[in-house]
Amino acid sequence: MKREVSVLLCVLMLASCKPVELKQIDLMKRRVAIQRETTTVRAELQDEGMLILPKMENTYYWFEKGTINSSQGAYSGKVLHGQFRVYDRTTKQVLESGKFRKGLKNGRWLLWNSTGLLKRREIYNDGNLAGMTINYDSLGKPADTLKYKNGVLVIKKLSAVDTSGFISKVKRFFKGKNK
Repeated sequence: MKREVSVLLCVLMLASCKPVELKQIDLMKRRVAIQRETTTVRAELQDEGMLILPKMENTYYWFEKGTINSSQGAYSGKVLHGQFRVYDRTTKQVLESGKFRKGLKNGRWLLWNSTGLLKRREIYNDGNLAGMTINYDSLGKPADTLKYKNGVLVIKKLSAVDTSGFISKVKRFFKGKNK
């Protein structure tokens, strides 16, 4: 009898919810927080019924049994889909931030050191590095710049400072035969 009453109350509460509130309840089911020794990971997971056909060349990120895993060409569990953040447990400083789409890194990803200085800025398209990746030195200044196209490095620009000032070296990489 008590169980029937509590089920009835839950149904009545859900029926009185606005569509926005129902969406929030659904989103709460898709969020996970993982406590590691020095970091906390917060991630969003796939919607129920989302169909994903893995491609062999892609690395998929997925959640199962309290951990986030990755594997090439396959997954086993709920794939990451949405916002992803890693925090330092002591300082609450964000260490990594980005988004996943159907288990693949997508869009802009930022990585910081424990003092809050930027370490790297990357751009992904369906799991492949695409566009400019910038690595920063320990002072938060750009150290080198890499340009990717469909996951392939096409330009590498190394930056260095010496006594005479700023020096920049550019190396280009191309697919195909060398000319």
